[in-house]
Amino acid sequence: MTVGNGMIFAGTSPGRLYVSKATDTESDPFTYLTSLEGCHSGEVT
Repeated sequence: MTVGNGMIFAGTSPGRLYVSKATDTESDPFTYLTSLEGCHSGEVT
């Protein structure tokens, strides 16, 4: 997991990367933005 520019990037072992952005609300501190999935060559698409 890496944090940068108010965003969290979290990777999973199957090769998926989840991206969330920090908000200023206490009830929902992060908003899901997108997920990226790597292909067999290890590239992130």
